[in-house]
Amino acid sequence: MKSSVGLPRASGLVLLVPVLLLLTLVAGVYRNFVPDDLYIDSRFTENLLSGAGPSFNPGEATYGFTSVLWYGLLALVGMSGKLLPAARLLSLACALLALPAMHRLAGRLSGSPWVAAAAALLLAVDAWFVRWSASGMEASLSVLLLLGGFHRHLYEVEEGRGRVGSVLWFSLLALVRPEAFLLLALALAEAALPDGGTRVFAAWRRAARAAGAAVLLLGPWLSYSWWRFGGLLPDTAAAKAPGAMLSQAWASLWRTGKLTAVTVALPATLLVLVCVLGVRSRGQPWNGSGWRRHGLLALWLVGLPLLYSASGVTAYSRYLLLWTPLVLACGLAAVWHATAGRRRVVLAVVVLLTASQNLWATGWVLGPASREYSRSMQQVNVKLGRWLGENTPADAVVAVENIGAIGYYSGRKILDMNGLVTPAVIPYKKQGRVGDYLEKHPPDYVIKISPEPDPWSTDGPDLPLQLLQVLAYEKMFITQSGPLYYSLYRVGASLDAEPLVVP
Repeated sequence: MKSSVGLPRASGLVLLVPVLLLLTLVAGVYRNFVPDDLYIDSRFTENLLSGAGPSFNPGEATYGFTSVLWYGLLALVGMSGKLLPAARLLSLACALLALPAMHRLAGRLSGSPWVAAAAALLLAVDAWFVRWSASGMEASLSVLLLLGGFHRHLYEVEEGRGRVGSVLWFSLLALVRPEAFLLLALALAEAALPDGGTRVFAAWRRAARAAGAAVLLLGPWLSYSWWRFGGLLPDTAAAKAPGAMLSQAWASLWRTGKLTAVTVALPATLLVLVCVLGVRSRGQPWNGSGWRRHGLLALWLVGLPLLYSASGVTAYSRYLLLWTPLVLACGLAAVWHATAGRRRVVLAVVVLLTASQNLWATGWVLGPASREYSRSMQQVNVKLGRWLGENTPADAVVAVENIGAIGYYSGRKILDMNGLVTPAVIPYKKQGRVGDYLEKHPPDYVIKISPEPDPWSTDGPDLPLQLLQVLAYEKMFITQSGPLYYSLYRVGASLDAEPLVVP
């Protein structure tokens, strides 16, 4: 049985190779990779399950988690009593489901089972996708919803259907990543535009029905968020968006380009060339429906980097998984339709070069860096968190920048110097005055992260600080050349107090 573009339905055998490749890479390279952000989500989840509500610090309701849908799913799997491994299995399951979703989308874009299989294969070895597949984070769910939503949108356009289905996919995605509210707005705007067979008022009715479906799905959470937290977007959005300064905008675009080049440099380049040179398709459907068919894809591929740039957000690889899988699928489809003669040979060369680049990145760059990250996570963050839990009063307040594992294992109240769960810090952070906030609200302990050990011995907040320990963290960032130091201070200790040493 064929789809509307003549694509045979995927068989289990077609997807077996990508599935096995993904499982092998995850098990071989990232079996111990647990990012600090997973500990943030886990502490939120455990507080919810214990009856403390949506809070990192019990009793302080904060919208410090990025993904409400992922938060709800973690609460479900967390009932097993083994939250961390269950979260990692959940993200891996979503990653595996994303492979057939990619297969279907690429097939519908190209009309070719060869392109569909190639796209699924390349997603399975995509270095960023693999890195986050079993991390316990929401990234793989966002890829699944993104690909499913665009596949549904293309189907609706081709068949002259309404947009309720795709808008529901994109609404779910907005509950996973707040950036997807832009995609949702673009999808509703596209639905309101008349096409050849739809008059203006009919298009508006179509958009109104889709908007109503989005309101029914999103309305309850947005109402609760406004009542509970006083806003519609997570505090993480405000904490990570310093503003639209020109230097930050260019830095964001440049970083997006570099991260994209790590995994899809060749498909992205070929996609741009096909679009710029205006190569006409030699077959349906790449140019068959023109702007109507691919307009939403194009707007999103351009709009997401501009959104990050305009807000000054530092784009991380996890965020760009809302983008790079589409670049991959569109790039392969564009090359297929723009190539005369030996299409399969050209496609095979693109697949070989792109797969080789990603396997090299995983095996020689990202994998080793992630192993160092995991080792340091245990030797620094987890160690400090457990020490604080065993050696400080239960009501102690700890100020720290990377709050996840330290907060999770210490069980202490956390003053978040990045503002994710302490929103009052955000204005001070944007002005570079976090020290002023600490002076007004002194904690009991402070952990400062810096390229230099004991950075506050000469240039720190006006607080009585006693250095307890300095620990070196290797490869917190992939391109990090030297260690970052975690300096633990006790605040308010008398000068003749005996120093404590973290063993």
